[in-house]
Amino acid sequence: MGALVGGALISGSKEDANMTIARSCNDNESRALLDFKANLVDINNSLHDWGKKEKDCCQWVGVTCNNQNGYVTKLDLSTASYGLSGNISPILPLLSQLQYLDLSGIDFQLNPIPNSLSSLSSLQHLKISAANLSGFIPHQLANLSNLLRLDLSNNLLSGSIPVSFGDLTSLTHLDLSGNRLEGVIPTSFGNSSLVQLDLSKNQLNGSVPNFAGCSSMKELRSNGSSVYHRRGSTSIGCPPLQKLDFSRNRLTGNLPSSMGKLLNLEYLDVSSNSLEGSISDVHFLNLTQLTYLDLSFNSFELNFSSQERFGFKLNAIKMQSCKLGPSFPMWIQTQRDFAYLDISNAGISDRIPGWFWDLPPGLRFLNLSSNEIQGMLPNMTLVFERYPGMDLSYNQLEGTMPVLPSKLAALNLSGNKFSGTLSFLCQIDASLTFLDLSNNLFSGRLPDCLQKFQEKLVVLNLSNNSLSGEIPSSLGSLSQLQALYLRKNAFVGDIPVSLSKCTKLRFVDLGENKLSGDIPTWIGRTLSDLYVLVIRSNKLEGSLPSQMCLLNNLQFLDLSNNVLSGNIPKCFGNFTAMATRGFQDDIISHSYLSYVSTLPGTPPNRDFYVYSAMNRSVPAGCSGRGGLYFSCGPNEEALFIDNALVAWKGTRREFGRESSQEA
Repeated sequence: MGALVGGALISGSKEDANMTIARSCNDNESRALLDFKANLVDINNSLHDWGKKEKDCCQWVGVTCNNQNGYVTKLDLSTASYGLSGNISPILPLLSQLQYLDLSGIDFQLNPIPNSLSSLSSLQHLKISAANLSGFIPHQLANLSNLLRLDLSNNLLSGSIPVSFGDLTSLTHLDLSGNRLEGVIPTSFGNSSLVQLDLSKNQLNGSVPNFAGCSSMKELRSNGSSVYHRRGSTSIGCPPLQKLDFSRNRLTGNLPSSMGKLLNLEYLDVSSNSLEGSISDVHFLNLTQLTYLDLSFNSFELNFSSQERFGFKLNAIKMQSCKLGPSFPMWIQTQRDFAYLDISNAGISDRIPGWFWDLPPGLRFLNLSSNEIQGMLPNMTLVFERYPGMDLSYNQLEGTMPVLPSKLAALNLSGNKFSGTLSFLCQIDASLTFLDLSNNLFSGRLPDCLQKFQEKLVVLNLSNNSLSGEIPSSLGSLSQLQALYLRKNAFVGDIPVSLSKCTKLRFVDLGENKLSGDIPTWIGRTLSDLYVLVIRSNKLEGSLPSQMCLLNNLQFLDLSNNVLSGNIPKCFGNFTAMATRGFQDDIISHSYLSYVSTLPGTPPNRDFYVYSAMNRSVPAGCSGRGGLYFSCGPNEEALFIDNALVAWKGTRREFGRESSQEA
């Protein structure tokens, strides 16, 4: 099917072009296209048919013409951009009736945007995203009076946003995100016709302009910039606004109560700023369309009335590091449709009320970590639609483990006072990908059912408990395992040879147990990806096997406080990776699915990423003790960041990424 642009039929495919073209393109336009190609290197021959005599230029890849006069109206090379590099031809404006130009993905090798593009007077759509452009944004682009959409996102553009952009009265969509822009947001945007404005991931500063006049504004995003609230200015004044994203800035001050007048607001994200003050019913009581709310990583104090019944039904509630406590926030009882709830590090020191555990069947992720929540967990005979993640770590929960939901993709109970055996794990389905039970009071032997997690489990952390007995050979069936923490328990016997089958292991910590026997020679032969090996404070004996020299990626090796004997093999001097400063992200990050919506065995389908925390509360960027990234696709992918406890000159230090801290 073709699309109607400017009163003429524009073909949307090569087949349409063959059927509808009435006239061939003129010589000037053909010459402009060939000059454009001449300015590019085309290693994949993506523009293979450009210049062929038997083909009219309206039939070339990415070219669409008006079927009445043969003029080029659309040039879209975004799907053919891979392998294209060079610069933008200065005679491209010879395409005098060009309305649509998309050069996204072409590598323009840090060349600037040419001023000549401002001569494309008919242009309505200009997109050059992720194209390795640099330099300033030409203020001459404001001459494109017919422009509806402008997307220059994800480049290396610098300087300020041209003030004259506010004069583009037809402009409805502006995306300048992911650049290095600085300076203030032009106040002229406040009187524009913008429907969407994305200035995220820049270095902008100054105040938020007055958007009181932008009656058609639907989306405003400026995350990643340095935007400040000017005293006395009206930062929120667009009643039709549907999506507001100010995340990852340096915003200060309070959240204005006028937020409650945005009656069409569906999405609000002001996370990762320096905002403060009280959040009350007046901010949200009338926002009946709101479904996504993220106030995380600010200094807000929430004072919602438990008596009010909010008109909205939130799908995502993210309030990490806000003050909600000390009592458990009762207003959550009015929200029973959430898929994502994060109230971690929120100063809650209460018990969890019974009504809370009637969790929505569509739950994706629950995070109550890093509070001081007390009491015991009830039996949770919940039947979730899919496989969510659950994080209750670093609280004051205690007692033996009750019945847990069978459908879980990730479970973190670390840093509590849970006791008893681990037999409850046998109730959980085979889709578990992440399990952290460290720093509790669990005891007894490991259950025989762990092998059922063989196709999914990536991280297993049982450190700092009172587990005993031999390490079961069934652990060797965990073929996807990348990180194994069994530190500080009471395991005895040999290191099982079955672990040689866990060939994806990159991190192994068996320190502070009662293991005996020799250091296995198979470690060096089969665990070639290993970058941390800690077996300190056991009862291992014998000599150091020379096969360990095959561990080319090894960065940390701690065999101290054993009864080893003999000489250190000379080849230990070949551990060149130990000279690397800090951990590399691709080595210490273990990717797993934190939420699974598809049935076991179905290939994952991943989309974009949203930040949260799974292993303590850490800021965006995943620095510190550990972290978790989520994607909002059908299956959600996460990253666990390793840490290693290493003894050095009598001091035990915990290392992770490029930092160290006292353990």
